[in-house]
Amino acid sequence: MGTGLGYTRRLPQTEELETDERAFGD
Repeated sequence: MGTGLGYTRRLPQTEELETDERAFGD
């Protein structure tokens, strides 16, 4: 979760945030 949030936080788009968060969270 920590890594996912950190990476998604850098992304400017919101849609991509959900996709990246799920990938790292999984």
